Amino acid sequence: MDSTTQTLVARLQERDPAALAEMYDRFGIYVYRIAWSIVRDPSTAENLTQETFLYLWNRIAAYDPSRASLVRWIGLVARSRALDYVRSAEFRMARLTGPLDEAAGDGPPFATRGGLEQAERIRLLSGPWRQLKHGERQTLRLAYYSGLSQSEIAERLNRPLGTVKTWMRSGLQSLRAALDGVNAF
Repeated sequence: MDSTTQTLVARLQERDPAALAEMYDRFGIYVYRIAWSIVRDPSTAENLTQETFLYLWNRIAAYDPSRASLVRWIGLVARSRALDYVRSAEFRMARLTGPLDEAAGDGPPFATRGGLEQAERIRLLSGPWRQLKHGERQTLRLAYYSGLSQSEIAERLNRPLGTVKTWMRSGLQSLRAALDGVNAF
């Protein structure tokens, strides 16, 4: 950890409000992007960003630089907060008010990131994605886009857990087979 980060952590542990503002300035966009990539809603991502920094402020004493860099720890906390929200009843109620395909879009769940490399990955996945069976696409979308577990997906789709597991496994195998030999990842 560089000396600037060490100083920032020490100031946070001393409960310096200016250090919290500095941490927000340094990592706010990073936290927002993590939250937005999971919840896909700007206002919810903003709320989760604020919650993440409040959590970090209250738990800075638990930060152990020997286990993870500060930026990695912040990213893990942000991801955890967003996934907790996605698994919450509030999120489920919001998602149930609209059709699944409308909420998640028709593309692969990984098609939301930017950059040329990501655009190439999306291009390579688009064809195989469209060739998946509806159940395979639906389960993969719910798992990767909404962060649901297999049992949550089974409950949401009103299908047996074994069916959901089979759809996920066969969908991933089909995508893997389609990309076999292509250096996409």
